[in-house]
Amino acid sequence: MHLLVGVVLGLAISVSFSAARRLQKSAGASVPPTDPPALGEARVEALRARISSHFVYNALTAVASDIRSDPEEARELLAELAAFTRYAVYDERLYVTLAEELEYLAHYLHLERLRFGERLEVQLEVDPDLLDTPLPVLSLQPLVENAVHHGVEGTSGIGHVEVRVRATSTDVEFRVHDDGAGIDLERARAALDGECDGIGLANVQARLRSTFGEGYGLSFEPTGGSGTTVVMKIPSGVKA
Repeated sequence: MHLLVGVVLGLAISVSFSAARRLQKSAGASVPPTDPPALGEARVEALRARISSHFVYNALTAVASDIRSDPEEARELLAELAAFTRYAVYDERLYVTLAEELEYLAHYLHLERLRFGERLEVQLEVDPDLLDTPLPVLSLQPLVENAVHHGVEGTSGIGHVEVRVRATSTDVEFRVHDDGAGIDLERARAALDGECDGIGLANVQARLRSTFGEGYGLSFEPTGGSGTTVVMKIPSGVKA
């Protein structure tokens, strides 16, 4: 059974009643208490600083251009931006549920919709049984932001981003795919090591591995030169 949030940026959302109820319950859940090292906290703060400067400026510029022509939409977008910054910058938790990360992702995508309009299409497919899965805060959104950056900003046509979350026999697997120009595996490895451009990828990789171990984290999947697929893997069975 899957929760399909249709074409997210068209906000054509189809959710079964039972899945919606699970989403509401999961959004209020808290992950098991942990005592992460100071290094982990520093990495989260570094990522938050980058997000707040990298994205908020573009969002505010877009909102400002709407104030006179469409004030109602501008007010709505400011509310979205407030929710975005509350989670990205001021929320002090190191771990959240998948439901909470998805809610934050929806705020981010709504704001990106203003920038790209119909040029950006996103499809989200999530197993509702995984909504209470705990994961490091700000781990999924940077993967989607990279997909938007490389799959849409570099083209004049329509860019498609797909986000799929499913359980395997031992893990929870997140797959983020864009249909942009693609990336060679050497450059992909460099992005995960923090040696080249990649919005927060090395930061997410370091936090995933310090939390779950070297067998987990991010990897790039070969796509035959068309588009890019990033896979994030965390252990299953961890409950909030």
